[in-house]
Amino acid sequence: GGGGNSGDDDGGKGKGPAYSVQDCLKSFTEEEVLDGDNRYTCDKCKKRRKCIKRLTIHRWPQVLVVHIKRFNYTAYSRDKVNTLVRFPVKGLDLSPFVSHTEDRAEHGRPIYDLYGVSNHMGVLGGGHYTATCLDDPTSRWFNFNDSTVSDADVSETQSSVAYVLFYKQRSREPVP
Repeated sequence: GGGGNSGDDDGGKGKGPAYSVQDCLKSFTEEEVLDGDNRYTCDKCKKRRKCIKRLTIHRWPQVLVVHIKRFNYTAYSRDKVNTLVRFPVKGLDLSPFVSHTEDRAEHGRPIYDLYGVSNHMGVLGGGHYTATCLDDPTSRWFNFNDSTVSDADVSETQSSVAYVLFYKQRSREPVP
């Protein structure tokens, strides 16, 4: 999702605008007109043509990894992006983004539950990674920070330092 705070780490407070992972997915999958220098070359007639491009999920995985863009590179600068991106712990539904919903009969519903978050704290040139993960058998969350492991609350997953989200499909059972 667009805009955001760049520069120094804000400690995960997310002081700027907030977006949802669903907002980001909607933006990523919006239709885009390819025209001018971006026109598509038709395989049949070999002519460059104006067209519409839209990204969708064709087959959804059992394990979904969502990478949140935290670094912005331009010809003139490189910045850390600290925009708060909210994401569901339970029930991330990819149905609006799949190309063939009838595939649920084979692959189950594209609904996911979070089981881990990798965090990046610091700035572009240096920083520190931690993780917050769910222990599935006990349903307890833990923070992993170098050699230290501590109890965590699920609310600790939501911060502007969340960098990579790890989801598992709720059920692979076929849907009639």
